[in-house]
Amino acid sequence: MATNEILIRSDSTVLIFADATYSPGTNTTLGTRTDDIDVAGLTTGQAREGVKADLGVDHAESYSVDLTTEFATDPVSGETIDLYWCPSHSITAAVGNIGNVTGADADWAGAVGMTLAESLKAMIFIGPAVLSAQNTADGIPVYHVGVFSPGPERWGVLVYHNNTSDTMHSDSVECAVRFRPIIPDIQAAA
Repeated sequence: MATNEILIRSDSTVLIFADATYSPGTNTTLGTRTDDIDVAGLTTGQAREGVKADLGVDHAESYSVDLTTEFATDPVSGETIDLYWCPSHSITAAVGNIGNVTGADADWAGAVGMTLAESLKAMIFIGPAVLSAQNTADGIPVYHVGVFSPGPERWGVLVYHNNTSDTMHSDSVECAVRFRPIIPDIQAAA
């Protein structure tokens, strides 16, 4: 009896959210930057939004998300960097965004009349990067954040929430978020 296998395609376009200064070490690179977000100096409890990104006309149903981050001093082990996705139906930066994000690389304190915590709940939670007590002198860690579905909208904004008791490093040279599409590929029957 002939059977088919469903495998995952690995040749799909990857999105890399990082600052223009992104220049990681050989062992910690997540790829070439495609979309801007600058998290330099992001303080405790603060959030940052990136530019509005385009997932493509036909995009993956789900994405595997990884992160590299850098702190000048040790965060407390178990604290998190939390990532959120703000879907949008419009290519225009400030139009159609949940939580009133602007679609530009900027600090974000939440929607008008709402707290940051309330505003984050309106978005799609990608997941937490659960940190260890590691700073720049210890090396740059790579974290798996999770797998998430961005929904049917073609565009969206990455929101990066520093949910730690430490301020991030003063530059974004080593900081990036990678979205790797998970695309099922049905193989011919054997």
